[in-house]
Amino acid sequence: MRYKNKTKSIRVVLRLIVGLTTSLFVLSLTNALNAELVEECGKELDEYGYFELTGNLNCSETDKPAIKITGNWVWLNLNGYTLSGNEDNVCIQIEGEGARVYNGTVESCKEGIEIKPESGDNRITLIKSCNNKRRGFRIRGDKNQLSDCTATNNGRKGFSIEGEEDERANDNLLVKCLAKNNGHQGFIIEIGDGNDIYWSKAYANCRDGIEIDGGSYNQVLYNHVEDNGNKEVCDSFADDPTNPLDDYYYKPWYYAGIDIKAGSEMNPSEYNEIKYNHACGNLGCNGSDESICEARERNYWDENVNDEGNFASLNEWENNTVCPECTPGP
Repeated sequence: MRYKNKTKSIRVVLRLIVGLTTSLFVLSLTNALNAELVEECGKELDEYGYFELTGNLNCSETDKPAIKITGNWVWLNLNGYTLSGNEDNVCIQIEGEGARVYNGTVESCKEGIEIKPESGDNRITLIKSCNNKRRGFRIRGDKNQLSDCTATNNGRKGFSIEGEEDERANDNLLVKCLAKNNGHQGFIIEIGDGNDIYWSKAYANCRDGIEIDGGSYNQVLYNHVEDNGNKEVCDSFADDPTNPLDDYYYKPWYYAGIDIKAGSEMNPSEYNEIKYNHACGNLGCNGSDESICEARERNYWDENVNDEGNFASLNEWENNTVCPECTPGP
């Protein structure tokens, strides 16, 4: 079902207000609640309550999620501590509705925080997710909000809004977040409509800084995107072109600062708004042939415009800028 984007300005204002005030609301309200302490790995939070860590928690010896939230309206305060795991488990997995998770670090898991498709209306605030094998944040449900979160040095994606054809990830909000030095994209909307990325930063990620792979009526506004797709600053690019690990092989002709893919017939990228962003130093390629590929500035890209078919884009690009010494993509 496609969205009709008739009240865009109202949606922008309301969602920004909610996103920016989430952390203050969460921290003030939970001060009045009695805390249940989380001191063991594999803990399942299956009913409403306020929970908090009492110290750093190393869960590298279990194959279960370090913490699993299955109840509704669970509040989890990491209390400034670090929750860690291994390459086979998830640091925090959310299946319930309305969870509040905030104030700490998740690291060294397969996924830092994973929101399952059946889960929605969650708020993730002031969380750092780093050094995870795949994603810092994997968002598969609807109407989730992440504010003031950081994803760094994850093996694949920093922030992934990731639906499926029959179960799209819609109406999620990412505001004032940072994606830096991730092995693939900094921010990506894979299949989803009505998602918003505002006032965020994507620096030195190995592929696109911000990418819409397939979806409509998404907004990318007021973001700063710099030095993505640059082999010189990306450790995960392989030097050997015969490397069989295709996911980690450098293909600079694919990348841009903000990259809107054409999508598919079932899942087109159209009616997205890309406005008031600033991009500089993002590298792409002048040509699709690997043998003649020469890296160049490729700050903005819309496959609907730049494909050989030269289709007219249905996406809205407005008031995006580059550094004085940079030139945008074609």
